[in-house]
Amino acid sequence: MSRKYTYEVSESSVDVRSWTIESDIQLTEEEVSDIYQDSQIEDEGKEYQYSDGIMVTYEGTEYGDDAQPLFEGDFKDE
Repeated sequence: MSRKYTYEVSESSVDVRSWTIESDIQLTEEEVSDIYQDSQIEDEGKEYQYSDGIMVTYEGTEYGDDAQPLFEGDFKDE
């Protein structure tokens, strides 16, 4: 019976999406989190009136360009 070798490769990079929330009143971190989650805007530069005195702008996405591969498995010695 022959042995089979399995190798897994994953690649990750970091994409950063940014929003700006402007408010007429001071907000708690939880309120900012709720506003951000409720207003998932996809178009860069688009503004969204969340409520009276609160405006959300999607600033855009900075795509990660430094992908880091990860190799796992029982490799043969070189």
